[in-house]
Amino acid sequence: MKTLMRLSLTFTMALFLASQTIADEIPVEKGKLPLFKAHNLVDSKEIDLAKFKGHVLIVDFWATWCPPCVKEIPDFVKMYKKYKDKGFAIIGISVDADQKAVEKFIKEQKITYPIVMVSEEIIAAFEKALDKPIRGMPTTLIIDRGGKIVSVHEGYTKKDVFLKAIKPLLKKKAPNGVEQTNR
Repeated sequence: MKTLMRLSLTFTMALFLASQTIADEIPVEKGKLPLFKAHNLVDSKEIDLAKFKGHVLIVDFWATWCPPCVKEIPDFVKMYKKYKDKGFAIIGISVDADQKAVEKFIKEQKITYPIVMVSEEIIAAFEKALDKPIRGMPTTLIIDRGGKIVSVHEGYTKKDVFLKAIKPLLKKKAPNGVEQTNR
């Protein structure tokens, strides 16, 4: 377990240091969901986070080699299936180095919500929005209909904790000026 944590921290620190050397290419507002486009490994189409305006989101930084991450996936699959028609979505951001391993994992786990590979720009944008580094896996963010990051969960989190956070957000309407888009 200690070796896994060291590996995770080393990987995260490498991403953090690399992100400090690039220009901010993704527009970021502190405390808000960074909007970016990336390749969705689930359906091979481009995903545009701007199209999730008005949705309640879970954004999950995870890896196939991370046991707590893998433990959360079945619950995310169930939550996505149950709430996706109510303005809820999950975006998985894999920090794996091997995209083929992630694609295989997606098929094995029957993941239907969007999964993208992490990039230096994505990690830098989220760290800027959070005003702190992403230190470990999994790191899961809950975003309200207005695009505000309302909570951050580091490490394994039970499904009930996520449900307790998202259910009240799903009952609220998007703020004025924010229309829920149909992805």
